[in-house]
Amino acid sequence: DAKYTKGYLLVDDVAYSNGTYMVRFNYTLPEWLREKDFNAMVKYYPSDSWNNVIAYISAPTKVEYVSWNLTYSETMPYFKITCPITTDHACDGSDGEIKAGSRLYIYDNRYALTRGEWYFDQSTQELFVHHDGGEGKGWMDRVIIPTSTTIVSVRGRHFRDGVPSEYVRDIEFTGVTFEDTTFESFGFQSGFNVVPASTGIPDDLAFHIRGGNDIRVRHCGFNGTGGGGILATDASANLTITYNSFHEIGQTAVMLVGNATTQPTHVEVGHNYIQGVGRVLASAAGLYGSSVSNSHFHNNVITEGSRWGIAIRSESFENASSVQNLVEFNKISYMGQQTKDFGGLSFIGYDGVADAETTVQFNCVRDNVGVHSSAAMGIESPYMNYGIYLDNEASGYAIYGNVLKHSVTANLFFHEGRHNVVSNNVLADARNNGPLGKSSSGGQVAFKKKNGWTQNITFEQNIVLWFNNSHTDVLLYDSSGASDFDDRSFYIDRNLYWCVGAEVQDKFLTNNDLTPRGNWLNWTAAGYDHDSHITDPLFLDPSGGDYSFSTEGDPESADSPAHRIGFKALPNTVAWC
Repeated sequence: DAKYTKGYLLVDDVAYSNGTYMVRFNYTLPEWLREKDFNAMVKYYPSDSWNNVIAYISAPTKVEYVSWNLTYSETMPYFKITCPITTDHACDGSDGEIKAGSRLYIYDNRYALTRGEWYFDQSTQELFVHHDGGEGKGWMDRVIIPTSTTIVSVRGRHFRDGVPSEYVRDIEFTGVTFEDTTFESFGFQSGFNVVPASTGIPDDLAFHIRGGNDIRVRHCGFNGTGGGGILATDASANLTITYNSFHEIGQTAVMLVGNATTQPTHVEVGHNYIQGVGRVLASAAGLYGSSVSNSHFHNNVITEGSRWGIAIRSESFENASSVQNLVEFNKISYMGQQTKDFGGLSFIGYDGVADAETTVQFNCVRDNVGVHSSAAMGIESPYMNYGIYLDNEASGYAIYGNVLKHSVTANLFFHEGRHNVVSNNVLADARNNGPLGKSSSGGQVAFKKKNGWTQNITFEQNIVLWFNNSHTDVLLYDSSGASDFDDRSFYIDRNLYWCVGAEVQDKFLTNNDLTPRGNWLNWTAAGYDHDSHITDPLFLDPSGGDYSFSTEGDPESADSPAHRIGFKALPNTVAWC
């Protein structure tokens, strides 16, 4: 069955009561799953697909079948999933709810072992290892059972409300390798780490800096950790995290969290190679800040992760705003391998948030993935993501000189913010924006206005290029339609648009799905893109990812298309994306 061979079990039928689910799968299962004394652990993906949760799964007793009024089937039995904690309203909130179509991954069962896997029975202290046997058949010479979440803790003294009166200072870690840590989180996101009591994004990190000043972590490796890499909290400041590698780790690589008084400040995170974050708990990022200020995140390569590349958020609780950060020259690719509704670069605000005064420039964000499952469609991928996501009223961002390409829903999403300026970027070929080209789920650029809040949104001097197919009729998308463009909350002008392989007449002039106002003529008549151009920007090789210009397209040339809108050529390290 395709649902099974993709590695997940999809829930077909579900019942719920007080922190316990009964679920059933509509296909025949292997024998080890149908044992009457079956029990194991499960990673399940709640209905919104933002995270996953670790819980307990077992076979119901006969009494439970009767009390739940369930019908027993030998080939398709029910399974009991027990909520591990009650932080998320007994697993019935958005972070923990199981619905039909939710996907499950079952593990930690002795009878499910395949070659190279092991199982440790804590009750009997027995270790079971699966191997093929025989000479030269790859018998494992050791099994590692992690016992600690944190290997190194650097901590100040005499804390009051999360701030130390005495910082730990001037320590450098160089060339240290961190491996084989365990984790304690269950996967919930509640509270987003603003205060220590919140569950938050999973934060079992191998290296914890608490109340540190001038702490430097350089040229270190974080490999195969059950949790994540580096966590900074409790008003830590002047941190340097550079030239490290993070490979196939269970949670976030670098995590910077706190409220208005306890957030880390003046942090440099640069030149790190981050691959495979969120392998255990999917609510994870290459770099996650909630909240962090006055910091510089640059020249990181972040690839093949479960959710975000870089996510920086502000929270209304305890005035936890992230401000005055610089995010530049990062290369982010193939993120969202386990979740949906995210940005490769994601910035999140709240109702009434102050301007972030943050610059995001010269980044390459490409080929985000996205995964979702439902009862009707099964597992869908790629699915719902953005290159840069200005989410939940995120405001006060300057977005300049980036290349955003091959996102699924849109390369850029303005979601209810204000005072955001997006200029001199290349947005290339959002891949699947709307079934059959209709404006029902996305476009090359997406907008969403919040009445009474959204104002002074600028989109100018950008180049938007995409390739013609049945899913690319939509250039500018807004789920509310034309009503969001009745006033002048958005300033959109002096851009260059081009659809490779399409006729201008068909794609722009008569295409009523092109913009929230309809075709190009209706759009410009409404006061938008009056001084914009529909023409080939003359990139060297856009299909091959080279957005530098040919000689004829050089923006320094007065006759070039890019020159007409005032576009400045990007550095080659960014243009080759």
